[in-house]
Amino acid sequence: MSVPVRFITPLGLTLSLGVAGCCFGGGTSTTGTPTDPGSLLGGLTGALGGAAAATGAPTSQAGSLGVGDRQLQSGEYQDTYSFNFPPGSSVLIRAESPDLDTYLIVHPPGGAPQIDNDDYEGSLSAGVLIPSAVAGEYQVIVTTYAPGQTGNYTLTTTPQGGAAAAVPVAPAAGAQTFNVAPGFTPDPMTSAPVVTAGDVQGSQMPGVQGFCSGSYPASPQVTVNVAGAMPNLRIVARSDRDIAMAVRFPDGHVECDDDGAGYPNPAINVTNAQPGAYQIHVGSWGSSGLGATAVVAVSENPNLATSAF
Repeated sequence: MSVPVRFITPLGLTLSLGVAGCCFGGGTSTTGTPTDPGSLLGGLTGALGGAAAATGAPTSQAGSLGVGDRQLQSGEYQDTYSFNFPPGSSVLIRAESPDLDTYLIVHPPGGAPQIDNDDYEGSLSAGVLIPSAVAGEYQVIVTTYAPGQTGNYTLTTTPQGGAAAAVPVAPAAGAQTFNVAPGFTPDPMTSAPVVTAGDVQGSQMPGVQGFCSGSYPASPQVTVNVAGAMPNLRIVARSDRDIAMAVRFPDGHVECDDDGAGYPNPAINVTNAQPGAYQIHVGSWGSSGLGATAVVAVSENPNLATSAF
């Protein structure tokens, strides 16, 4: 059985390649564990002389998911695309369908964490906003929320007029501020206790990137002002209840986490943290975490555990 892998070329042409699942480092058929899409795409892109799209213009590609397509381990059909976006540009990727509950998985260049989305802005169509693209190849996987769904979809990329603008939110009364620079002490630096709130659903926060569960206060309880580029900046919140955390970066995009430091404590690691204000909103994954007390810590240690503060 062949594995369809599609590329959008710089000329806007679509290349559909039927590649035998047996031929990539012991990969299996579409009913088995798939070969890692990064390895698969890397080999094919090189063989095609760099067929990934190098585009700053809108693109639109019709596709379909069904029998004969690759499958995720959990059974969902998938198609994989490859794009290069102009560095610094802001791009919205959408997978829309009248038939499917679409789901997007985006692998940024350089091994950065993948970005997932199911219901962009409350719709059944998936979407991922890349606020400021970096150089290199973005691998975009179009799939579905549940296994076995088949049907047609349209994958679009739409420039958003440049890098995301910084949109800082006015801190709440009594909000706390940390001023840090490379080598700061004490490390970790910890806040006084903050009280969680749930004014805004994570999916509705302006600038949210990828999947963002939970609810958050409209205003940040803690702001971290970074004075110089830092290889690692870890932001952790500790509580005895099921809390969540959203962090607005200096470029305006928002990332969220629930249990990154081990249940029930969220953590976000910022690699190559750039100077500027990082605004921290501590909320709740569900209703049980609302009104909880939490302590926020920042550190240059990417492995900081909640037992350390």
